[in-house]
Amino acid sequence: MASRRIARTSRLLVSMALTALIAGCAATAEPSPVPSTSSTATPSAGPRVPGESPDPAEPVVDPGDCCQFELPSPLCPSPPGPVVVPDIRVSIGDGPGVIAVRGSTTFTTCTMTSATDIAGEGPPAPWLTATHQDRIRLQVQTGWTIVRVQGYDHPAVGDGGNIDPAIDVRPGSDRVDVRVPFRDGDAGADWTLWLVRVDGRVVGQVNVGVRLHLPAAGG
Repeated sequence: MASRRIARTSRLLVSMALTALIAGCAATAEPSPVPSTSSTATPSAGPRVPGESPDPAEPVVDPGDCCQFELPSPLCPSPPGPVVVPDIRVSIGDGPGVIAVRGSTTFTTCTMTSATDIAGEGPPAPWLTATHQDRIRLQVQTGWTIVRVQGYDHPAVGDGGNIDPAIDVRPGSDRVDVRVPFRDGDAGADWTLWLVRVDGRVVGQVNVGVRLHLPAAGG
């Protein structure tokens, strides 16, 4: 009898010890961390629509020319008759402008593409005078809009050309202001403009240029 009581007592003590041990573990166990719902990552702004500007008053600088720019496809049907290439007027701010001399052009309709090039010496480019604080305004004639523009400049005599970053122009605009070349003395300034006719039936690009008198900085 004594041995059976000892056995039952031993089993009872073991059971009590296990119960206490389990309770102690449960009391000291730390809860699993809950994943945080906050994040320090900045949300993506999403892709920018070509030609769209955050501020309608300002063009958008293209971060690079890694990819070939593509104009929208021209609408059908094609316009009747040949495409008349528009003139580009260049002025210093709101001042009187001149018609830039035209270089090569490429224009596309729903059914055809026409291209022209200037072989050899073309007509002389007109002159304008600007300071380094000015802005040059490019304006296409009525009936067209400017989608994109890229500038180039070089000294009137000698070498040393610069290429500006391309900029996308706010939708529906017929003009855009660009910087004055960062150089002193007489210079040649050229631009490639990507254009869309207001009816959407003709798209293309034209290269134009002027000559600039640029007084020396502080002069």
